[in-house]
Amino acid sequence: MEGDAVLIIAENFNQIDLRTKFHQHASCLTQGENTLDHVYTNIQDTFSTTPLTPFCKSDHISLLMKPTYRQLLKWVRATGRTVRMWPKGAESVLQDCFQCTDWKMFRSAATTDSLVDINEYATSVTGFIRKCVDDVTQTKKIYTLPNQKLWMNSDVCSLLKARDAAFKSGNSEELKAARHNLNVT
Repeated sequence: MEGDAVLIIAENFNQIDLRTKFHQHASCLTQGENTLDHVYTNIQDTFSTTPLTPFCKSDHISLLMKPTYRQLLKWVRATGRTVRMWPKGAESVLQDCFQCTDWKMFRSAATTDSLVDINEYATSVTGFIRKCVDDVTQTKKIYTLPNQKLWMNSDVCSLLKARDAAFKSGNSEELKAARHNLNVT
């Protein structure tokens, strides 16, 4: 048996008790005052059992076995993260900003008695660079689900939709071009 496979044993056991190797899930009375119907699995707490009315003329009640596992997608909320967007021309604006900057002023501001405080110098220069980058870029909040891959952005989604539409239309040339565009991305 595979490592993650679930083994389910359901039977009307009158004399056998498999609890030494398996976990019993039928905890309610199944016939009168007795629990004759047993459901065993190899993984503990995988099902919750609910008694239902018997089928037809059976003297045993029915058991509804509901998995206790909930998909990660259903119980984990979407996570938000902030990404920085670089609009067209932002690099040239940033280069102009850096070319016009008097870098010696940061050194003189961090100098005391002809000694340069390297921490203050580095902090002021990186702070100025960060401010310039913040001025030319935009931030955007993106929400992702737990099953969503990071590379699945809006461009890839639109290419996938185009490929699916080309497949449904039956046009082989259009499908070939859509597949090519998707592979190039």
